[in-house]
Amino acid sequence: MPGRRRRRIAVLLALAATIAAAPAADAAPPVPPPVTDVTVDFARPIRARSMVGLLHGLDARRPPDRLVKPLAPSSWRGDLRSAPYDRVTRMGARYVIVLSDLWGYPGANWYGRRPPWENLDAWASFVRDLARFTRGHPLIWDVWNEPDQPYFWNGTRAQLYANAVA
Repeated sequence: MPGRRRRRIAVLLALAATIAAAPAADAAPPVPPPVTDVTVDFARPIRARSMVGLLHGLDARRPPDRLVKPLAPSSWRGDLRSAPYDRVTRMGARYVIVLSDLWGYPGANWYGRRPPWENLDAWASFVRDLARFTRGHPLIWDVWNEPDQPYFWNGTRAQLYANAVA
């Protein structure tokens, strides 16, 4: 029953948002945006802070810090093997840990495991163990990479959502 109630609430919220966003019958036609010119001077460097992060591609020494630090990454996404936590955080970036990269994917035969929806207890135990292992290290947790792609997820949406709350 709780799942049915959540779905009803979601449908009601979506309906309310649709009605709220609908233009009034007597509303004036939208005004086109003004034409704007943008000029970029590539000859003059500016100091900027990255708003995006990087994905994998970092080991204990490569690429060298002199090439990575100027990018000032704000986050680095990995699985603790593809990018060392200490190196990432020394650069001032937050670590985004991708749980599914450690569990496995259908396209990689689940790294010898079963799909998480077939044994939510094993998945929950895996997540708890990883949380214990990383205790004290501030992390951003990415539960599942690209679940809309068959290589990464071949279960149903309901199985994905159950996986995310297990």
